[in-house]
Amino acid sequence: MLENLTDKLHKVVHYIKGYGKLTEDNVSNAVRQIKLALLESDVNYNVVKHFVQEVKEKSLDTKVLSSITPSKVFFKIVYDEILQLLDSGNGVPVIKQNKRNVIVLFGANGSGKTTTSIKLAQHYKKYNPIIVAADLIRPAAIEQLKVLTKQNQIELFADLNENNPMALVKRALKENQDDRLVIVDTAGRFDTDMSLMSELQKIVTVAQPDYKVLVIDSNDGQKGIELIQSLNQTIGIDNVILSKMDSDAKGGLVLSLKYTTHIPVSFVTTGEKPSDFAMYDSKTFADRIMNLFTPDVNLVSELQEHMNEEVQEEIDLKEFNFMHFLKSLKMLEKGNILSSLMKSVPGLDSGVSLDKKELGKFKAIIFSMTGYERTHPGLIDYKRRLRISAGSGTTVKDVNILIKRFSMMKKMMKKFKNNKSALNQMMSKFKGGKSLVS
Repeated sequence: MLENLTDKLHKVVHYIKGYGKLTEDNVSNAVRQIKLALLESDVNYNVVKHFVQEVKEKSLDTKVLSSITPSKVFFKIVYDEILQLLDSGNGVPVIKQNKRNVIVLFGANGSGKTTTSIKLAQHYKKYNPIIVAADLIRPAAIEQLKVLTKQNQIELFADLNENNPMALVKRALKENQDDRLVIVDTAGRFDTDMSLMSELQKIVTVAQPDYKVLVIDSNDGQKGIELIQSLNQTIGIDNVILSKMDSDAKGGLVLSLKYTTHIPVSFVTTGEKPSDFAMYDSKTFADRIMNLFTPDVNLVSELQEHMNEEVQEEIDLKEFNFMHFLKSLKMLEKGNILSSLMKSVPGLDSGVSLDKKELGKFKAIIFSMTGYERTHPGLIDYKRRLRISAGSGTTVKDVNILIKRFSMMKKMMKKFKNNKSALNQMMSKFKGGKSLVS
């Protein structure tokens, strides 16, 4: 998600990079472009107004204006403000020991609430969770929970003959008074349906939950913010779970949440499987945006500069790690130069290609690793791959592909180190036949 916004921010930073210093004119033009990008991404207008004002004021600070690297300084200011918007605080429910804990889960129709209840139960598996099927409006929801709870070995409290959700919840709590987690899955609703809102209020009164958690579709944008504000006013919301973060959401909802509601985000879902669930981390989101809208460069000359630097620094290929790999990918991003490099060296996979979406996944995966893992590729065993995939919103298969590409890149660098004529021949194609390697 956020790719469209990322592309537009990329262009803004590239625009600033074209100037030797920041001025009131180029900063004003840049923040105007940022404003349009945020509004097109369905970010709340008041949030946009606040964001661009902060970026402009900080960019026109005397110390910033005198900087010799204006694009980098401007980039850092934008990144810091994005992080401020995303940092909603730690909203992860804390399950207390030696007592029964109750979570009431609610959300709009189609938000993925029922499947999220399974993911939430899996996350808190050590607390012996039980899901209460209180969505009595949609019989299919109960059948869905029966299948999913059985598949994932989670206990379910359901009664197809009951037509009063408050009575069902009351019975479930009476029969489960031990120290465990009770998750109440309620019917999907809209703030305009007052009867359903009244029903939810009654369920909350009966359940007396420790947490009232809203599941909301990340695609909902400004409409989602309005729903959150309405539900918070009538029901009260302790934290939010953002669903469908694997989609092409514009990013308006996640960027508007903190400023407009002050309600923390606890988790994000990134797919249908129970494992497609992770704790929300604002820095991870900000880092993804920061690393995706890297200022544009002359890739051919920078690639040559990088090769020269490697010769000067004499980097030991045994120490080649994921950070070196990421730096190389950033330079090879445009024009599919990676494919040309691979084809030019005998013994390497000639079918390799690198598209923008895959590059985005690779960046997300690498920045979901620990710092130690990034510099010690040999550590990435299957258990770590599971954790990394969950944290990056990708699959284990994606992590495996990244590791395969990493190995191929290392092999390619070894080939080039021993055969610069191959690099000369390939690079001349990008410079009208002129050799680039001395």
